[in-house]
Amino acid sequence: MKNLHYDLVNLLHSISDIQWRIDKHYLNDAKECGECEKLFKKIRDSAEETAGLLAEEIARHGKLE
Repeated sequence: MKNLHYDLVNLLHSISDIQWRIDKHYLNDAKECGECEKLFKKIRDSAEETAGLLAEEIARHGKLE
């Protein structure tokens, strides 16, 4: 696997892990602080957008080879 391909997949995995942790743990912990809950939701939404961009780029690279 090319380094670039590994980097893209690894970053997608890391971003997906962040989303999972926010949904499964951090949001529950943040229920006692509305501002933190909002912050975690913003981060999760941003991570979701980033994951989509990475997935599109990985797919594009798959078509090139």
